[in-house]
Amino acid sequence: MVLVSQPLILAPESCTLAYSPGGIVPGLLRHENCNNKRNLGYVKRLLIVDDSSAIRHSLRVLLESRPDWEICGEAENGREGVDKAMALCPDLVVLDLSMPVMNGLQAARELHHLLPSVPLIMFTSFGGAELEHEALASGIAAVKSKSESLESLYGSIQDLLNAA
Repeated sequence: MVLVSQPLILAPESCTLAYSPGGIVPGLLRHENCNNKRNLGYVKRLLIVDDSSAIRHSLRVLLESRPDWEICGEAENGREGVDKAMALCPDLVVLDLSMPVMNGLQAARELHHLLPSVPLIMFTSFGGAELEHEALASGIAAVKSKSESLESLYGSIQDLLNAA
């Protein structure tokens, strides 16, 4: 094995592999890697994390109707959402609150730690000041109710993408 004495460099096709002086380091998760892959062009990439396949499908259809947004992936629980976010490096993540395996607040804490510059929106059936306070403390940038108009969700997504 040839050792290369150079700084850590992102493997071109993956956020979860990196080169180091000792060779490939599997599972290395660094925000800088995703920063290198994040979309700096016109089309912004969104990840949808919701346990309901109907909600994921509806959000995909509605959000992709915007020519400047595309859905780069979907996940059905928070754990899968964190893994996909690290692999896909989205520009924004839409999270449900109540999901199996890992809920939206737990996923938000992990995502905020791993990808601090990627905005997170909680899109949930639940509401209230306590939830909003806990969500914001977990790294969520905006909380949107599934009972609100989609224009409200669109507006929040656009505002967060413009600010990122």
